Amino acid sequence: MDIVLVTGGPAEMNSLVRPVAYRAALAFSAADIWVFSSPGSQALAREVRIASTYRGVRRAFGPREAWNTAYVGLRPRGFTVSGRGVVVNLGGDSGFAAALARRLRYPLIHYVSREYPVVPRGSALYLVEDERVQAALIAGGAAPASVRVVGDLCLDVAATMERSSGLREPASAVANRSDGSVKVIGLFPGDGLREARQMGPFMLKAAGLLARVERGTSFILRLSPFIGTASLDSVFKPTSRSARSDAAAASIDRSAVPFTLITEEGVRVPIDVGPDHSALYSCDAVLTVPGPLCHELAYAGVPYIVVAPRGLVSRRGGRWARMLSQVRAVATRSQPAGGSVLVSGPNMRAGRDVAREVVGSVRPEDVVIPVVEMIGDPAAADRVARGLKETVGLPGAADAVIQGIRSSVPG
Repeated sequence: MDIVLVTGGPAEMNSLVRPVAYRAALAFSAADIWVFSSPGSQALAREVRIASTYRGVRRAFGPREAWNTAYVGLRPRGFTVSGRGVVVNLGGDSGFAAALARRLRYPLIHYVSREYPVVPRGSALYLVEDERVQAALIAGGAAPASVRVVGDLCLDVAATMERSSGLREPASAVANRSDGSVKVIGLFPGDGLREARQMGPFMLKAAGLLARVERGTSFILRLSPFIGTASLDSVFKPTSRSARSDAAAASIDRSAVPFTLITEEGVRVPIDVGPDHSALYSCDAVLTVPGPLCHELAYAGVPYIVVAPRGLVSRRGGRWARMLSQVRAVATRSQPAGGSVLVSGPNMRAGRDVAREVVGSVRPEDVVIPVVEMIGDPAAADRVARGLKETVGLPGAADAVIQGIRSSVPG
């Protein structure tokens, strides 16, 4: 049997594809698991190589190979099919997933959430985040019997780490220590290289400002495995960006363990390059971009601040703009009273700012106040942490996807 997983980029590879591939490998020991990056995802070669190393995955393919397979019928070298299988869309382009399923003559399953919406079309099974997304899909034309509520798939990565090694001490406990421990701010500039090139210098600038305001504050930068230490210079080296007011360059101390960024103001920021995001779980607060990490942090009870400057939206291209417009249609009731669109998944689910969002014409200075408020008020941080955990609920969606595969493939 073939299990063909369609993904939209590095964030989806890590938080959606990885747990499903792992569960599928356990449930279907003889199955071949393939990963295709949607043609519009602009997935880099490194990202495709890493996805190929996930447990259970036989091989991953990039956007060009995906296009040729679905629309031309030219299969990439090494891709063989048995004639019996399923296509599962995990954050990829829904139109491409449908075209690939038609080409392979396999049934199609979509995982659907507010962050990964789809427009109902054709015969498919829809596994959805919650009842509101379910109602929106049915109102959009999906057959009621084809829409099943399975929960938040992004939680399964954090849950897997919890079972294997235990979550680290939650941020609220760190904030309540009485031993004078230094407050730690986590920085996550995104899963992909393009995103990190913009958001890394932006976050370093914010860190420099925070270091002036909050003496003794320390920082840790989580580097996505899709970026790698070989790309550090291209992300943080001094360029024309460092002359702007919203970016800071840094040198890299490779003699330090771990590697450490040193800003022009002398702020030292150790770099975490571990296999997962768990180094952020013991931070007092995390500065991040929209994406699946927000769900992980919510499950772990870590307060976070989402920052999405207007430039981030434009640089992420058409897919990001389409996602925001689809969210308006699919999850209208998840908007706050003011009518603005929430960009963090847990906030979308709650329909309000459980965690702070700083969106639009954003400067690094705009990030300082919410971070200072968070680390300066342990009781408030604890309320945010509890609210996030209650909002995202429990894991288990990956197993529901496996059940969907069983029901879709005869025999």
